[in-house]
Amino acid sequence: NLLPVILITLTSLTVSIIYAVNAQDIYKAVTSIKISKPSGNILESPLMPEFQDFGSDRFIANEIEILKSYSIRYRVAESIIKNFKEVNSPDSFYLVISQGSNFEEKPKEILTQESIAILLEKKVLVEQKRGLDIVEITVDSPSPYEVALIANTYAQEYKKLNLDVSRNQLTNVKEFLSTQRKEKLQQLNEAEDILRNYQQKGGIIALDAQANNLIQQLSQFEANKNAADIDLAVSNKVLSEYKSELAKQSPQMAEYLESMSNEAYFTALQEQLAKLKVNKDLALANKNSKVDTKLLIKDYDNQITDLQQKLDEKISVIKKGIFASSPEVVKQLTQKVIEEEVKNQSLKITSSELAVVVQTYDSKFNRLPTTAIELARFQRERE
Repeated sequence: NLLPVILITLTSLTVSIIYAVNAQDIYKAVTSIKISKPSGNILESPLMPEFQDFGSDRFIANEIEILKSYSIRYRVAESIIKNFKEVNSPDSFYLVISQGSNFEEKPKEILTQESIAILLEKKVLVEQKRGLDIVEITVDSPSPYEVALIANTYAQEYKKLNLDVSRNQLTNVKEFLSTQRKEKLQQLNEAEDILRNYQQKGGIIALDAQANNLIQQLSQFEANKNAADIDLAVSNKVLSEYKSELAKQSPQMAEYLESMSNEAYFTALQEQLAKLKVNKDLALANKNSKVDTKLLIKDYDNQITDLQQKLDEKISVIKKGIFASSPEVVKQLTQKVIEEEVKNQSLKITSSELAVVVQTYDSKFNRLPTTAIELARFQRERE
C-alpha cells in the first residue's frame, strides 16, 4: 500500500503547512507579583515577631481571590478602555474588541466595561508559584501588545487597591489624631487663660523652685496614667472582640486562656514588672536625691530584663502547648488573644501603680502654702 501511504502523507503535510502559515500567532504574557504580609498598623508593632510569617500561604490565597474578584477585573477593564482611547489603534487589540461578521466591514469598537470584566475571568490565569510568595498573572492573546497591557494592568490595579486600603487606614488615624490635637490645644489655651487671669488678679507671678519641681513631677505621672488608661480602654475593646471570636471557634480554648491569664505566677510576674518600671520612673524624676541615680536605674534595668525574660519563657511554654494541636484558624486567633491579654494585664497593673504614685504626690501638693496652692493647681493643669 505504498501509494495510499504516500498520498495520505503528502496531503497531511500540505494541510499542516497551510494551517501553520495561516494560523494566528498566540502570545503569552506573564507578570509576577511578590506578596508580603503587612507588619501591622502604623501605630503598633507585633509583640511576637517570630510568628509574623504564620499563615503566609493562607494570606496569599486570600490575595489571589482578591485578584480574581470582579472589583479588580472591573478596574482593569476601565484602565484598558482608557488605554484604547489614548492609543487609538484598534489593530493592537483582539480580545477586548467586538468581533463583527466577516461579511461586514465595520470599524472595530471596544467592548463595554462590564463585558471586558466578564471576559477577563475566562482569559486571565492567576496562581501562586509553588513554594514562593510570588503570584503569577498569565494572559494569552493573538495581540502581543494586548497581553502585555492586560497582565501589567492587573498588577498595577492590584497595587492601587492595596494603596487605597492603606491610605484609608492612614486617613482614619490622621483624622483621629487631628481631632485629639485640636481638643488638647483648646484645653491648653483655656488653662493658660485661667492661669494668666489668676496671676493678674492675685498678684502672684511665680512659685518657688521646689513647688515647680513638684508640679512638674506630678503632671508627668498624671500624664503617664492618663495614657495608660487610654491604652487600657482600647485594649479592653480589642481583647473582648478576640475572645468573642475565639469562643465561637473553640470554647474550650477560650476557657483555657481565661484561666491562664489569671494564674498566680503569671500575674505576679507582671505586677513586679510594672512596679519596677514605675520605680525607675520615680528614680528618674527624683533629681535632687543623694542616691546615685545612674546605679539605681541600672539596677532597675537589670531586674526588669530578668523578669521580662521569665515572663517570655512562661508565654513561650503556653504557646507551644496551644499551637501543637490547634487548627490553623484557632492558632492565629489564640496568638492574638495571648498577645492582647499580656498587654491588657500589664496596662491594668501599670495604671494601678501610677495611681498610687499620683496619690502620694497629691498629698505633697496639698501641703503647699495656701497662698500658692491655687496658682500651683492652675500650673499643674497647664502642664
